This record gives sequence, C-alpha cells and structure tokens, in this order.
Amino acid sequence: MNNNYLNYKTLINHQEAEIISSVDWSVLSKFRDEINQLASVPFGILPTFYILNYQTNEYEFISKEFQFFSKHKVEEIMEGGIEKFLSIYQKDDFELYSEQIFSKNLEVILDTKPEERGQLIFTNTYRIFNHDKTISHILQKNRIIADPITGIPLHAYGSVSDLSNLKLFNRELYHRIEKTDALDSNKKMILLSNSYKVYDEDKKLTPQENRILELLIKGLTTKEIAQKLFVSFHTIDAHRSNILTKTNSKNVVQLISNFMK
Repeated sequence: MNNNYLNYKTLINHQEAEIISSVDWSVLSKFRDEINQLASVPFGILPTFYILNYQTNEYEFISKEFQFFSKHKVEEIMEGGIEKFLSIYQKDDFELYSEQIFSKNLEVILDTKPEERGQLIFTNTYRIFNHDKTISHILQKNRIIADPITGIPLHAYGSVSDLSNLKLFNRELYHRIEKTDALDSNKKMILLSNSYKVYDEDKKLTPQENRILELLIKGLTTKEIAQKLFVSFHTIDAHRSNILTKTNSKNVVQLISNFMK
C-alpha cells in the first residue's frame, strides 16, 4: 500500500482507538499546560496550537488564534474533525502533502528508533481557504506520538502560523524534518529539507534547462556550460537551482544519478 495520507487514514480508521500503556501520554498534558500559561497573550501574536488524534480523526484541542486569521469558528473545526479541516485545505496542496510530504514523514518515523521518535520535528507549508473565501498561507510545525511497536502515528501536536503577509508562496511548498538532540532540544539536525512545485507546468524543464541538464550529464562544469551557451555563470547557476527544485534533487550528483537510471 502506498504510504500517502488517505491510505493511512483508511488503515488507522479500521483499528480500534485504544490507550497504549507503553506510550508516554503525559507529553500532551505538558503541552496543554504550557499553552494555558500563554492564555493572556493578545490574539495575533501567537501561532495556533493544536492536538490531533489520528485514531479518531478528531482535534482534541485548537487554540482560538486559528479563528483570528481564518475566520472559521474553532468549534466548527473541533466538531467536524479532520474532514472539516480537509474541506478548507487547498486541493492541490493537499494532494502534494498526501503523496509526497506525509509519505516521507512516515518513512522517517519508521526508520527512527521508537524511543527517539518524539525528537522529530516536522515542518511544512500549505494554503487554506478562510471563511471569507480569501486564502491564508500556513506554516505548520508539529511532533508526533507513535505506536512504539508499529511506528504508526497516533497523535500529532504542534502549531500553525499564518504567513500570508510575508507573501512566501511561490507556487511551491516547503518541507523539512529535523531531529532534536536528546540532551539539548535547542540543537537540531536536519534530516530532510525539500521544496515541491505544486503545479505540473512548473515541474517541466524549459528547453534551456533541458540543454543544461544534458551538459551536466556529460560532465561539464557550470563555467564550461556558460561558455558553451554564451550566457553568464550566474544565469547557469540560477537554471541549475531551478532544475534541482523541479526534479526534487538535493544536488547535481543525485540529479544525474536519477536521470541515468
């Protein structure tokens, strides 16, 4: 089965929601306590905090900040659960999240030792439709509580921030997975960092980019390609960066390796 979000949701919906004794559920209580201490902070300053139960597809908590920018009543999201939230999730962004981002998150979770899964931090961007039909650009950061045996995420908890005023959306979504140090949570190691083009037309290489790719495969350097195509070094460098983004390649070595398969 493909590890996308919809398949995962179908799988976990067929399992009975139960409390697993070997899971440290106290982390959610601590999270709620810390949020409650911030209750006096005025709206518009803090991100929205939330706790999502994957087993029941329900939000156990959403802070009022969500209503401040989205105009959606928190009570409606709480009552409608994940299905209600998915109804306001931008369709193209969710499809990419389900097929690319969620599946990579799950892959990293399963590859991480059970006792270290709580150290993982997942960050990604997406868009939602506000109640007034405008669009908000969202940055989401969360951790998970997973079944220690199967690795299946049981809960997600974290925050979402409205970044619409920063105008960061450039027809692509950002994704990062980090792991905090066991002894110092301020120390983080990046396990994955990627950006994905949302629309198919943005994923296609231009004729010039295809020419540059052919020359890269032949082993030419950026300087040599610039001389051959009679353009500047910086132009080739910009094209190379676009090629890496469109092909989801970390570097030229991976790019060439993928195209040589």
